[in-house]
Amino acid sequence: MLGLLLCAVVLSFEPATSALILGAAVLVLIGLKRPELGLIGILVFTSTLVPVESLPLVSIGVGSLSIADLLLLALLALIVVRSLGEKQFRLACTPLALPLTGFYAFALIATALAIVGGALEFKPAIKEIRLVTYYLLFFATINLVRDRGQFALLQRLMLGLASLVAVAMLLQHILGASIVILPGRVETLRTQDLIFSDVVRILPPGQSLVLVGFVVMTMRLCLQPLKASHWHLFANWGLLGLGVILTFNRVYWVGVALAILAALYAARGESGSRLLTRMLAVGAIVALCLLWLSAEPTAQEDNLISAVSARAATLVSGSAGGESSIEFRVIENSYALPHLLPPPLFGMGLGAQYRPFTELDWEGYD
Repeated sequence: MLGLLLCAVVLSFEPATSALILGAAVLVLIGLKRPELGLIGILVFTSTLVPVESLPLVSIGVGSLSIADLLLLALLALIVVRSLGEKQFRLACTPLALPLTGFYAFALIATALAIVGGALEFKPAIKEIRLVTYYLLFFATINLVRDRGQFALLQRLMLGLASLVAVAMLLQHILGASIVILPGRVETLRTQDLIFSDVVRILPPGQSLVLVGFVVMTMRLCLQPLKASHWHLFANWGLLGLGVILTFNRVYWVGVALAILAALYAARGESGSRLLTRMLAVGAIVALCLLWLSAEPTAQEDNLISAVSARAATLVSGSAGGESSIEFRVIENSYALPHLLPPPLFGMGLGAQYRPFTELDWEGYD
């Protein structure tokens, strides 16, 4: 039967399409057999160094699906099949499950009503729904990754991918903005009216994975018992931290600080004491390193420290001049706020145009 299906695919499609279908089928089968590898496959295609827009698509008539989409749908279908066919399989429930389900259902209903009412076109709506649907990875993870072995493998592979992206970002920083080797945004850093010609801002597809990896490694180093043989964990942590810095994304920097504060608040007893002690130790080490670099800096190190300081200062000042993306966000929110207030109850739907296009719509706006 399998041989007949393979022959049918090869005979029915062009070679490139046949290879795509067969390759996608193999990946989906692996994901169904080992769900944790399916999750890693989705990360590889959406959150590493692969340009999402370059992923091959499989047409389904009303739209198209990428390999990552197929993996996600296969994992969600596996949850349904196992819940119906296995008596011992029970759907996992966490405090986040219900609000996330409500958010996704609300988004779908709002978008469907907008399309039916003629206020929203189908194509932009589907594009936004595809992005929001990846929130359902949460359910695939809590329902299909259930034993320690699966979780350990998922964590190791995820951190490995994050480290790979961070290494590529470091290499891009060394090469500078004139030699671009990464997809995404690679540009000379601009903050306020300052241009840091030797500092490269790097925003690859895997930037969010680097952020998550850094937070995970920070918590791991602060909470688990450490030995001298764990030096590589510190090296990996430093590499991921540098990757977070090179995004020059202030939201990421604030997110790291909030994650650490939340961990300090949630930790209790011995774990809380260990976390606080190691956080203070890490803070002291980072401060000493900055003082040492400031005392005898190279030109590139001096510019990097100055660039980070200038970027971080805008978080305190709240404004960075006429070209500030912070000010852009204020204008953006002034357009969005009226549409968040009732009526209507369901808003405008995903993908709706809620403001006119202005000079703010430039590719560097973030």
